[in-house]
Amino acid sequence: MTVGGGAYGTGTVYTLAGGYNVLYNFNFSGQNEWGSPLHLAADQAGNLYGTATYSYVVNDCFLVTYGTIFELTYPDWTMVTLTGWSNVEYFNAAVTPDASGNVYGAVNTGAGDGEVFKLTCCWTYTPLHDFSGPDGAVPQAAPVVDAHGNVYGTTTYGGAYGYGVVWEISP
Repeated sequence: MTVGGGAYGTGTVYTLAGGYNVLYNFNFSGQNEWGSPLHLAADQAGNLYGTATYSYVVNDCFLVTYGTIFELTYPDWTMVTLTGWSNVEYFNAAVTPDASGNVYGAVNTGAGDGEVFKLTCCWTYTPLHDFSGPDGAVPQAAPVVDAHGNVYGTTTYGGAYGYGVVWEISP
């Protein structure tokens, strides 16, 4: 994945299998496309799930930032937006698909201390935990899901000493 470059200058997803081949060129249009991909993960069927952000300045002073969770479906690499956030102060998210077709993620939108969420069939968004500082703040990495459905991750800040926590959410 690249965060810039490609046909439109806003990032690509590519493979090196069989030589360099671009699977998808991001083309931010302000509507249904996104640029600057951040994280990428694959499911067992070969579909790719990721996060992307795009920011631009309005009237030389107001920064507008959007963030999204997307799917690139195998084998034609069609992009589908699964969920998104608009006009956020700061966006960073990472996702992990599980064996049942769900997608788990951790997001920091700059509003609050971050959140862990689950996307289920037909892409229903379910918040699993909102961080409040003492229990962690600013998740940065993709969660890990075990065979029993437990979800694990880390935060950059918060906790007893302010240096982050390791967390677990059980079903």
